[in-house]
Formats: sequence, C-alpha cells, structure tokens
Amino acid sequence: MKNLKYNLSSEIEEIIGQEALLVGKIEGMKVRISKKGNKFAIANLMDYHGKIDIMIFERDLEKLQEFNLDEPIAIKAQVDKVGEFLRVTCRKLMSLEDAANEKAAVKDEITIIEKEISHNYEEDLLEIYNLLMKNPGNKRAILHLKTPFGFRLKIETNIRCNL
Repeated sequence: MKNLKYNLSSEIEEIIGQEALLVGKIEGMKVRISKKGNKFAIANLMDYHGKIDIMIFERDLEKLQEFNLDEPIAIKAQVDKVGEFLRVTCRKLMSLEDAANEKAAVKDEITIIEKEISHNYEEDLLEIYNLLMKNPGNKRAILHLKTPFGFRLKIETNIRCNL
C-alpha cells in the first residue's frame, strides 16, 4: 500500500470533477432501491483521514461480495458536486494489488483572494473579476470576502488564474 498513489478523504473537495482512487475499509453500508427498482448502496469508506460516503450501484454491489470487507479495498470513483453536496459514485472496485496500475486524481491548485468589500460591492466584485481575467492560469480562484456588515463569505469559482 505504500507504493500506491491514491486520494485521501480529506482532499475530496480539491478533486471535484475528477475520478479519484480511494483506498480504505468499508465501515457500513445502507442498501436501497431506486424509484426505477434498481438496487444501490451508500457505503461509508474509512481511510486514515476520515470517512466518505460512496454511492455503489447494483453491478458493483455484486462484485463487492467477492471482497473481504475486513481488509482495505480500492475504489475508483467519480467526484462531483451537486448543489451544495458532494456526490462520490463508484466506477470500479478492485483489490489493492489491482489498484497499483490506476492513477489518483490530481488536486486542484488554488489561489485564495481575500478582500473586504464596501457598500459599493458591485464595483468591488467587478474589480476582482477583472483581476482574474487579466491573469489567466491553472489555479482555481476562491474568494474570501468580508462584508461591511461583518459577514464573511467564501465563494468557490471555476475561474482559473495565475495569482
């Protein structure tokens, strides 16, 4: 397992939109039936950094029975964000030996822009936007804004910059 390159549950927010390689032990699972009558499960995978819920569909549920769930397994999973929620969907179950040939997702490089915005927030936001557009790059921009009312806002963008 030492030579295996995989993603940790603690970095899942940094690999949204990618296929992750997760390694851990399944601690629990709730099997359900979809509206269309298909069986699926929400499995709780625990690794060295925490726990993550993974949706496993029927075809992989059958394969899961082949594994010793007292031992760690590897799961190739798609990581997406739907609204405010993370959705991690199993694409492939495998042994740790089989996972040696798989690639882990690459964490997003981010840049954090902190700014105190004024009552004239439209101009402040336009200024930030123009700054981002003038500095295109590979880092995903995250805004930390403080309002005149004392509120703090965190805005995750899909804008890539080089700041």
